Amino acid sequence: MEVNNQKWLKPDFLTLAILIDIISGGLGFFIGIYMIPFLPQILDGTYFIGHMGIGNDLMSLMMTSMVVGWLLVGIPMIISGIALYQGYCWGKLLHIISWIPTLVIFPIGTIIGVFSIWLVLTQDVTLYLEGIKKNRLIK
Repeated sequence: MEVNNQKWLKPDFLTLAILIDIISGGLGFFIGIYMIPFLPQILDGTYFIGHMGIGNDLMSLMMTSMVVGWLLVGIPMIISGIALYQGYCWGKLLHIISWIPTLVIFPIGTIIGVFSIWLVLTQDVTLYLEGIKKNRLIK
């Protein structure tokens, strides 16, 4: 992996994980941002067709938690993608932590989440991040 002048080539796995992070996080973040203007109507219950009685409060709670969930998962994914792109070791940990909540979204979230976590846990990525860290300490 070492090239001239102590530069490190980014493994293909890491590039794919970075793309998955930034695209998924950006999508989740923008979906959450898009839904924020609808929150007053959702919480009031007027957004739904008719009045559903008891289920109305439950539906409002579910929709609000979805909006907050999109924002809380999207932001760390974007940050971890940027951190991995810049070669920070803590980006790997943040990547794993931010993908854990998506594992319960079966089947798409589970498949993409397991694949994304596996990409970051490969030996090439670990060696690359350790090499970048050592290179930063030398400078």
